[in-house]
Amino acid sequence: MSVFDEADILFDLIKNKYKNRLNDEQLEKVKEKISEIIDATEKLRAIPLDNSDEPKFIFNPSREEEN
Repeated sequence: MSVFDEADILFDLIKNKYKNRLNDEQLEKVKEKISEIIDATEKLRAIPLDNSDEPKFIFNPSREEEN
C-alpha cells in the first residue's frame, strides 16, 4: 500500500464519519494532519528493530539538596 493510498483511505474514513460536523476548511486541515502522521509513521517503520531491542531511556533520579 502506498503512502498516498493509506492517506486517502484514512481521510475517507474520517470524512464519512464526521462530514456532518466538519466544514471544508476543517476537512482540509484533517487531510494535512493525516499526511503529517503518515510521514512520521513511514519514518518510524524505516527504523530496523529486532524483537530483543528494548526501549532506550535513562533514569536520572534527582534529589533536592538540603541546606
